[in-house]
Amino acid sequence: MFGHADIAPGWKWDPGPLFHWKRLYDHGIGAWSDEQEVPSLIAGKSPQQLIRGEERLRSFQEHLKQWEYLLQVTGKLDEQTEHVVNAFHMHFLGEENTIPPEETKAVLHALIRKYPTERT
Repeated sequence: MFGHADIAPGWKWDPGPLFHWKRLYDHGIGAWSDEQEVPSLIAGKSPQQLIRGEERLRSFQEHLKQWEYLLQVTGKLDEQTEHVVNAFHMHFLGEENTIPPEETKAVLHALIRKYPTERT
């Protein structure tokens, strides 16, 4: 299940960060990460492993595309990436944020692992 912000990031912002995506998931609708997996994906990461640098950001963008967000893989924290990161944050973390912290990457990886797909 997607919101307008997921489909048109930067153009549409609804339903926003306060929408109860987790509550829908608890009732069998939509996707949600396994919350106990996210801390284990973050644990032990050094500052060098955080999303910094063109190659790490490129990999992060590729994973966002795998999760069906529409964006060009540039390896840069450009405007389109900020919009997609903000949409992802509003949907899966319940907040607005355009900078992809380690938690964002962990939630995205947990979702991809939980819901594998052949799409890229």
